[in-house]
Amino acid sequence: PDCFLEALDGVNKQIYDGMQGPSEFQMAGTLSDFNVTGRLHEIDVPVLLTAGKYDTMRPSIVKTMQQQIALSERIVFPHSGHVSMIDDTGMMNDAIADFLQRVEYLGKNFMPTQSAGPSEEKNHMVLNKPSPHWILLLFTSCLAF
Repeated sequence: PDCFLEALDGVNKQIYDGMQGPSEFQMAGTLSDFNVTGRLHEIDVPVLLTAGKYDTMRPSIVKTMQQQIALSERIVFPHSGHVSMIDDTGMMNDAIADFLQRVEYLGKNFMPTQSAGPSEEKNHMVLNKPSPHWILLLFTSCLAF
């Protein structure tokens, strides 16, 4: 989409390639040996993991991450590749709003839902917008291992 291509115009290719490498499908830059998978269990705040059904960050990888993070939820968007925020805009916005509202409302009593996708049943609470005092880690499909 045009909005994605326009956003890429602002990317510093020299820095990006230095960190990622020249290919989206194989890490070859300075981040190629960066792997904190073994530390995911240390995360003790609510986390929303998102991916597209057709994402290069395969849903099975996101599921594995979810199993390592105690307070995490996983959503796989049905029409998305690597840019769920464009491919499934409404569902992405609803999922994030729902997650943030529940984190804010439940506070330290937050418990993740078991839902793995927007089409599955889950409880929704519609409340006021969340305040910034809660720490939130939002892992998107842009993560690469």
